[in-house]
Amino acid sequence: MTVSEYPHEPAQQAPSEKRIFPRLSAPVPAKAKDEISQAVARASLVLPWAALVLSMLLTVAAFYMVKSDSTAAALEKFEFRKAEIVQSINERMLAYTQALRGGLALFRASDAVERDEWRTYVETLSINEHFPGIQGLGYAEWVQPDERAAYEARVRAEGFENFTIRPDGGRELYSSIIFLEPFDERNRQAFGYDMFSQETRRSAMELARDTGKVAISGRVTLVQEISSDVQAGFLMYLPYYGYGDTPDNVGDRRRKSRGFVYSPFRMRNLMEGILGPGLPNVRLEIFDGDEIDQDEIMYVSGKRESNPDPIFVQTERMPIGQHHWTLRISSLPEFEKLLDPQKSYIVLIAGALTSLLIFGVAWSFSRTRQRAEKMAVEMTAKLNLHSQELARSNEDLEQFAYVSSHDLKAPLRGIDNLAAWIEEDLGERLEGESRENMRLLRGRVRRLEALLTDLLNYSRARRIESPVETVNLKEAITTTWKLLNTANPLTLDLNLKLESETADIRITALEQVLSNLFSNAIKHHDRLNGTVFVTVIEQPECFAFTIADDGPGIPVEQRERAFQMFQTLRPRDEIEGSGMGLAIIRKIIERIGSSIQVENRPGGRGAQFRFNWPKVSINTID
Repeated sequence: MTVSEYPHEPAQQAPSEKRIFPRLSAPVPAKAKDEISQAVARASLVLPWAALVLSMLLTVAAFYMVKSDSTAAALEKFEFRKAEIVQSINERMLAYTQALRGGLALFRASDAVERDEWRTYVETLSINEHFPGIQGLGYAEWVQPDERAAYEARVRAEGFENFTIRPDGGRELYSSIIFLEPFDERNRQAFGYDMFSQETRRSAMELARDTGKVAISGRVTLVQEISSDVQAGFLMYLPYYGYGDTPDNVGDRRRKSRGFVYSPFRMRNLMEGILGPGLPNVRLEIFDGDEIDQDEIMYVSGKRESNPDPIFVQTERMPIGQHHWTLRISSLPEFEKLLDPQKSYIVLIAGALTSLLIFGVAWSFSRTRQRAEKMAVEMTAKLNLHSQELARSNEDLEQFAYVSSHDLKAPLRGIDNLAAWIEEDLGERLEGESRENMRLLRGRVRRLEALLTDLLNYSRARRIESPVETVNLKEAITTTWKLLNTANPLTLDLNLKLESETADIRITALEQVLSNLFSNAIKHHDRLNGTVFVTVIEQPECFAFTIADDGPGIPVEQRERAFQMFQTLRPRDEIEGSGMGLAIIRKIIERIGSSIQVENRPGGRGAQFRFNWPKVSINTID
């Protein structure tokens, strides 16, 4: 018995509080807090405007992105429309070339083609149905000046009494349109016309004759134009060299040339036959030659006034029959609707409204935050005041518990001593019920003394001075075990997985935790022999402890209750205990910043406790 436990010992003061761990960081100075608060307030005012600027920039970017995507999609469709027009013209001109080649084949296959045979050939082609846009299919032949009179007389003899080669006048060489079907009113105007007499036609005829290939003329006005609806026209020529193949050189071609299978074209009729009566969403202009020259325009699909400033305009140089056309294709308002400008403006308007909404929300949030911060400051001041009062109350309560539990032990010890003296003095005379009552009295005194001891330990759990020491964990654990397992009823199964035998830890607090866990395992075990299992695994920041036994265990519904003060799982008449052990353990472990869990022992009966004990380097302690 220590001196402090005697009845005459005066009450002691509770030791001054010493925390298990030192403070990790110093409090922030008030001036720094004010500066931080002011900076946060300024930032909260700037934030709404920054959000407005950023969202407006994103809106403008989205506007141009949608507009750009819409323009790119429309341009792709425009280019496809242009390629479609060019392809249609090329394919139709190739078909007209094939019709001329069919006429040339007729001349090559016959010694002489009669007028009725030519008419039958053209009618068989059904050019109005299969070759829309072509004015006719004809044949023009060379006439020497000294043969002109006989030639005209021969044609007149066929029933054309007024036939003559036109225009009149002497020339070195004449050409005469002798066949032209269908032989309608327009085409009869060209019957007997000398195309070689006109410069533009002559250039194309010479080119076809000298190359042996199809050639088309430049822009001309056909002699078939007999009404006010005058259209630009051109002619397509395919040379005929008589029976046999095309000569190999220019000299032979000129010498053997006998005439041309040809077709006249009225440009608007031709384009409407190829593309239809009108292009619905683009405007097509065709110029003769390699340049855009209004004097050389051959075809216009619509009026320029319909869209004086088109968004899309593209040109295309188109080679046809050793000649060139220049196509200019421009968009019409119907096509430009594909741009869908409403979509981009909807994005712009919606983005602007969203930006304003974000600004409003951010502004409201900043104002609300300022008000909340003001309220928080006021509430924090009140909370600090209440915390200080609560801390003082807790301090007083712990002081009272410490002093009471300490001072009450002295009179209890006196009662126990008096009971012992009475029992000793009476000796054998103390029998029966009196002896049993004396035994119960001394038992209750010892129980109350143990309860006060545990209450004292609980009040001191936060106050325990536990310096960091370098210890051998194995020796510390086994020593604590041997101090409690004095009767040797149980066996210790120790499993350590450590990088080193020694460790820097707060050993005093750890020994108290181990003592309570070992004591509970020994006290509550329901067998004469059993085992307590201790496993310690070293981790980078802590030691992981697992302490288990093969006793009766703790039911799930009573596990949380077991950590409360004055709670026992079995009646105190069966097992002496204060019910404070696990409460002390939890308080100590929570004070070091960890936690403790209880569960069934895996693979067997009994309870298992797990907790982490932090490492503390001696070199880091002041």
